[in-house]
Amino acid sequence: MQILLFFVLSVCPVDGQVMEWADFLDDFMDSETDDDGTESDVDRLQEMHENPFNLNDCSRDDLLQLPFVGPQQADSILVYIRKNGAILSAGELLLVHGLDFYSRSALPLFVYFGQCRTERGFTSFFNQLLYGHQEVAGVATIPLYKRRGFKSSSRLSQRYAGGRVSGSLRYRNNYRNQLYVGLTAKNDDGEPFAKDGNYPFDSYSFYLFRNNGGILRSWIVGDYKIHIGKGLTSGIGFMNSGMGLLTSRHDHGQGIFAHSGSGEYGFLRGGAVSFAVGKLHVMLFGSVRKIDARVAGDSLFAVLTTGYHRLPLERQRKNNVQQSVAGASADVQVKVFHVGFSAVSVYYDHTFVRGNRGYQQYNMEGNMFTNMSLHYSYERKKVSVGGEVALTSDAQPAMLHDLRCEPLRNLRIFLQHRYYGKFYQAPLGWAYSGGGKCRGEHGIMLGLLWQPRKKWMLSGFVDGYRLLTPSYRALQPANGYTIEGEGSYVFSDIAKILIRYNLRSRQESSNKHAVLLYAMKHSLRLQPQINVGHFVFTTSLDGCCYKPSVGRIQYGRMLSERVSTTLLNFQLAMSSSWFHTADYQACMYVHQPCLRYTRNASAFFYHGNAGAFVIQRQMGKHLNFSGMFTFLHYTNRHNIGAADRTIYSSKKFDLMFQLRWLI
Repeated sequence: MQILLFFVLSVCPVDGQVMEWADFLDDFMDSETDDDGTESDVDRLQEMHENPFNLNDCSRDDLLQLPFVGPQQADSILVYIRKNGAILSAGELLLVHGLDFYSRSALPLFVYFGQCRTERGFTSFFNQLLYGHQEVAGVATIPLYKRRGFKSSSRLSQRYAGGRVSGSLRYRNNYRNQLYVGLTAKNDDGEPFAKDGNYPFDSYSFYLFRNNGGILRSWIVGDYKIHIGKGLTSGIGFMNSGMGLLTSRHDHGQGIFAHSGSGEYGFLRGGAVSFAVGKLHVMLFGSVRKIDARVAGDSLFAVLTTGYHRLPLERQRKNNVQQSVAGASADVQVKVFHVGFSAVSVYYDHTFVRGNRGYQQYNMEGNMFTNMSLHYSYERKKVSVGGEVALTSDAQPAMLHDLRCEPLRNLRIFLQHRYYGKFYQAPLGWAYSGGGKCRGEHGIMLGLLWQPRKKWMLSGFVDGYRLLTPSYRALQPANGYTIEGEGSYVFSDIAKILIRYNLRSRQESSNKHAVLLYAMKHSLRLQPQINVGHFVFTTSLDGCCYKPSVGRIQYGRMLSERVSTTLLNFQLAMSSSWFHTADYQACMYVHQPCLRYTRNASAFFYHGNAGAFVIQRQMGKHLNFSGMFTFLHYTNRHNIGAADRTIYSSKKFDLMFQLRWLI
């Protein structure tokens, strides 16, 4: 089955200034996963996109949350609003001095154009809860197939405890970007609903977050994340792809962030508060929560991050380890320079035990981990310098420094140096690394972004690194590098084209050779985009060449088409992909249309085709309905998946429905 829709004619105009969400993710998210299986984090981008703020009633700090908006651009927007009144549409952004084409196109993904707030008197906490922008969203996913884990013929150890339908329920309340309330309940497929200890969902997340002015700046109760410095002691993994670091105009902001995603790992549960006295900014936080882990007695071998509780063994490991966290940071801001100190301690009620294999000798050991760091930043109009130096309680070091400068108006340079010690262990740390872990790595990155003409944009980076410890694929220290380049040309408001090349290479061990050999993956994408009336067509031509350290070269190719439009008050989005690869190693990635609060970045391999269709309709003032249909068809395989996830068919079809009630 294939969806072939490449050319549609219409006479109605389209606003070409607004970027497609999938195109933005292509720019800021590194879709590839590294050899250790760690995927670049995009939760923060998703959260901001799903919860846009009023551009005409925002602060400078709100704007600086957006990676493509720097201090100068934020000031220009606020000055324009103060002098000319509210910005009423995306087209009016053309009049704001200092906003380039990319910023104008991406900004509407994260803001809406409401009215300026005239009265700013005191509003009670109860009224803020009552009169905030509220939303209730429910999602249900119905698979039109049965995996091995649901079959009665499966062994009890491989049989799921729940049904095939998965779903989630979300409540959000936002009062003028000052008070945020959120509740998320979720069940994955195969997890029991309203039985076996689930009441009725498998996982819950809640937060009450308040942004204040004055001495008490912000506080939160519930589930949250903390970002300090460069993320060496505590980070949220935001903007941690090479192209994302290059394209962003500034570092990630410090502070407290609500955990509004549906992930069941990578957040704290408790409370945090930040306050300012003059130029001193202090933040305190604490957390006590249960996590999933693989244990034996008092020994802890691995923390589990999937959040799946379908099989009997997965349910035995649910919430079987307690993690306790306490931390603090203090920052001093003096004009364009700021310096800060942080300390974070993490305690587990089980003890980490290293494995016996060579690549496990530098894993976490013990049950108490303390990290301390000194971080700094210096920011002027054309130069931004920042860094962090961190130590563990036993003096194991890690450091990261970077420089952003714009020697010319159309040229940006990014330089980063990082060193993570072999035994540096930070359970909450999350910073950029070529190997996927904030440990045992020494690397340097150089990136350039150049706009030689108004309609041209060229960017790229080179990242070389040395892994200081053995890994699963290399049984001794190994070298690796990544090279990526991208060029785009905007013909007009209705047409543009992009070309992107990526090379990833890392040394690996082989039974046939005593020395390490390089494995390389070349990826190339040509992507034209055309706006025809109400329709936006995005075509992607992808090619891939994977050269293993030992063995035959594998090739892959893919053709994808993505279409979005609005017809008769229906918002429609569809995609179709045809792919042909030799094996999994030559897989290719594409962003398919998806529902709000979900993501659909898929890796395609073998031979086949796939597609997705999304329909959305606003029904009256308060109710919004969305539906999605996806399919995958292999032409050279009879089964999909492996182990308990096996589907005994070459095809799979899914239906997803979403209802949102807006107040």
